[in-house]
Amino acid sequence: MGIISQIQEDDQGRLWLGTHQGIYCVSKQALNACMDGHASSVDYIAYGRHDGLPALECSDGYQPASWHGPDGKLWFTTVRGVVWVNPDELSAKSSPPSVLVEDMTVDGQEIPVGTDKIIVAPGHQQYDFRFTALSFDAGDRARFRYQLEGYSGWMDADTLRTAHFGPLPPRDYRFHVVACNSDGVWNNTGATVIFTVKPYFYETRWFFVLASVSILGAVALAVRRMAMLKYRRKLAQMEKQHAIERDRARIAKDIHDDVGAGLTQITLLTELARRNPDQTNANLERITQSARQLTKAMDEIVWAVDPQHDTLAGLMDYISAYTEDYLRVAGLRCRMDLPVDLPSTHVSAEARYNLFLALKEVLNNIVKHAKATEVWLRLQLEPNKFTLIVEDNGRGMAEARNGNGNGNGNGNGTHGADRIASGSGLGNLEKRLTAIGGRCEIHSEPGLGTRVTLTVFLKNPTSPVLVIGSDVSAN
Repeated sequence: MGIISQIQEDDQGRLWLGTHQGIYCVSKQALNACMDGHASSVDYIAYGRHDGLPALECSDGYQPASWHGPDGKLWFTTVRGVVWVNPDELSAKSSPPSVLVEDMTVDGQEIPVGTDKIIVAPGHQQYDFRFTALSFDAGDRARFRYQLEGYSGWMDADTLRTAHFGPLPPRDYRFHVVACNSDGVWNNTGATVIFTVKPYFYETRWFFVLASVSILGAVALAVRRMAMLKYRRKLAQMEKQHAIERDRARIAKDIHDDVGAGLTQITLLTELARRNPDQTNANLERITQSARQLTKAMDEIVWAVDPQHDTLAGLMDYISAYTEDYLRVAGLRCRMDLPVDLPSTHVSAEARYNLFLALKEVLNNIVKHAKATEVWLRLQLEPNKFTLIVEDNGRGMAEARNGNGNGNGNGNGTHGADRIASGSGLGNLEKRLTAIGGRCEIHSEPGLGTRVTLTVFLKNPTSPVLVIGSDVSAN
């Protein structure tokens, strides 16, 4: 309306407003309803040049600029003269105007609106609608309202005939526009355009379901993995605890068998020496020998449980020193083929101890039964295992358990030399190597000596190391 310069009330309770854009008629009841919040807009009737006004601008430079005549007529002054209107003689309201949506454009590209449903691809930024009212009475005074169902409520466009919307989320929409003529008669049916904005693939329901399933699956896998890791940690702790318990049981057994037996023997020999003074020197010699054996047994027990020796280098240092000393005392030549630099591969205390006892039993059998003059100790390294080979030049065995050790000694011909292949000797070797996940093989021929192969598999791979020979002779 612009500036309101004149206001008059007729006998029917309507207000007539003289403005700079023409004369308007509005119901006081409609105005009060809008003021009270019962209505969001006010309907009015506009009068302009088509209705006989000499000028649209009503005067406001003097008073009274308008007046209510005694006959009910209302007088208004304009910048080009005086006009009057008789409210009682207003014609009946005309028919509402037809509404037409002329076109729809998406990012400047026109889309035909004659189809039942329009599909718009995702990613567009601007949606424009142009509409009009098909009424000769309304002309350019037709007023419009529109809404985009699913996005916005009703909006007053006044006499504007375009609607603009920004980016729209993917869904179904219904653009609805209505119009009224100059008499304020509304066509509430109006015109509609139905269209759908398609989503990107990542906005679709199936993608959401797939993503949800993937996320839930990932969470489930993560939870399962955490549970497995927790279970494995617990299992590792239990295995470690069991290993500790096995070590304790082994230490207790060794102390009972070796140390306990040695102490018992020393006690008995001491008692004999006290009771029989004539045999004191002989008993003291036996006591000394038992004490030495007891000291050696204690040294072996301490070495087996000391964690600083849980490496391949620590194992071979002790084994080579023991083999050299044992064979020197027995008067046998000892040859060793060992790597110059041994890798720091971890070897458990149980593996070290069982391998040492197996080697000890092999050396004991060589000294007692093989009648050899020379013994070779070799170490072969492979990426996932190492092999300790003990070979002698003795008389061999009549029936050896070659390869995997299947077969029995006959107890004849070589007498005690068959002990390692029959009896408890080979059984002990196989038992000790099996306990640490290893393998024992024996190769022997009569008169050509015996070769015992002790293989231990490693958890942590190691690379082969260059091997050179060394010769340790008995004194």
